[in-house]
Amino acid sequence: MRMIEHFIELMANTSLLVKEADKLQATHEEVLAKYKQLVERSRQSAKNAGISIELWERAFFPVCAWIDEQILYSEWIEKEKWQHTQLQRIYFNTSNAGKEFFANLEKLDLEDGNSGIREVYVYCLSMGFKGMYFLPEDASALSDIRARQKELLAGENIEDISIEEVLLFPHAYESGSKKKRRRWYRVGVGTFILGASIVCASAFILLIVIYRNILERLVEGYMR
Repeated sequence: MRMIEHFIELMANTSLLVKEADKLQATHEEVLAKYKQLVERSRQSAKNAGISIELWERAFFPVCAWIDEQILYSEWIEKEKWQHTQLQRIYFNTSNAGKEFFANLEKLDLEDGNSGIREVYVYCLSMGFKGMYFLPEDASALSDIRARQKELLAGENIEDISIEEVLLFPHAYESGSKKKRRRWYRVGVGTFILGASIVCASAFILLIVIYRNILERLVEGYMR
């Protein structure tokens, strides 16, 4: 089970909250209680999977920062109250996650074997996290960071790269060894297209099922 999977429910909950912010009937207290419940569920899920609390916390930090940013920039009528009860304050005793997010990424670049944590950061960046790069003139720098992290993530698994990874990170794959490229060139075009189609279709269907089940449970809790 990949690290990111332990945070799917938290991220789905946030996406729903932001999307339905103008219709949300739950109070600030109810929303905070729901998040605490989901955080504990995520922690327990990771523990059951044999992941240490230290690694889980390192992966939870970017999710925390992303959630806070998404809520504070949403149309939720009680979002101002969230300013004082941000998850980063509760779980990491900080209000500077917008900078620490990228500082942690730089430290991660110097380490080996943390592709699971990096993947969580990449998901948060891909889902709109800006942090300290929130100004219009910062867009290019943020885009470069996002692209580089995707390349690094692909590179950490270069020996076992799959069709799905090639489709997600084509430029990173192209910068790999010539031996790797030659191996793929020997694959017939028809076989490649068929394989890619099957992988994409299967992944898409799986995501639909997972997110539909998660969102249905969350809707029952919020849209009362």
